[in-house]
Amino acid sequence: MYVKLNSNYGSITHYYHFFYGVLVPLILYHLKHKETNFIITDNLGPMLKILYEIPLSILFKCENPQKFTKIIPLDNFRSKYFFRKESNKMSYEDKIKICNFFKSSLPEYIKCNKSYDIVLIERGSDPKYKLLNYSKNHPLLQKLGTKSGSERRAIRNHKEICYELEKDYGNKFKNIVLENTSIYYQYHIFSNAKLIIAQHGAALANVIFMKDFNNVLEIIPKEKLDLEGEDSFKNLSIMAKLNYYSIETKENNPIINIKTLKIIINKLLYMTNYKSRAL
Repeated sequence: MYVKLNSNYGSITHYYHFFYGVLVPLILYHLKHKETNFIITDNLGPMLKILYEIPLSILFKCENPQKFTKIIPLDNFRSKYFFRKESNKMSYEDKIKICNFFKSSLPEYIKCNKSYDIVLIERGSDPKYKLLNYSKNHPLLQKLGTKSGSERRAIRNHKEICYELEKDYGNKFKNIVLENTSIYYQYHIFSNAKLIIAQHGAALANVIFMKDFNNVLEIIPKEKLDLEGEDSFKNLSIMAKLNYYSIETKENNPIINIKTLKIIINKLLYMTNYKSRAL
């Protein structure tokens, strides 16, 4: 039996929307119903390759939904509202199920990759987004589809931060660009990190993979908080039992005070080590 997945435009250009709007519901449905065969009937753009990585049978085609025996309305899981305070649809138990799914199917070649205690996520640029032709007319698609992550937000002194953190933490630290990496590689990096540092953006969807009581440091423009009420990753971190800390910036392309950043890093790592000893 095939199950028809009725997804929507949010998945085409944005990893966060895809992850919590398509991938998470798909895996949870698979684990609950033992279904392994799925038909995707909407355009998932560059994200489709991620579905082909997981151990499920995925067929991509557009058909009349009446032909299939069951429809999962994935629009109900639209992740834009997933982790707002008033609409937190995911539980800690779901986190454990998702993590166990990826852990159980982790390829051997991924396990051979080195892991790091402190990971700084660098916002990258994927030219595929600029080449997409959208069949649906929606302003969000046009906005996200014509600008890469690094064009929307970037840390102006990113290289200096990398230099200083490499000097202080050596091979425990790594700067990583996630664009065009495997979903399993992202699981491997996040599940082994004690601290993830990232600007507000889709990469932080992966904090669900992190082990309990580890740390998330989000660098977020103040206008995102004040004008848009953007607290998704804070709420996600709380749900996932992580220590969350944020640095608020006045602009989308800030210069980060490296001395202040180091103080916060050391504080968060101390908290993690203290809790580990207590347990």
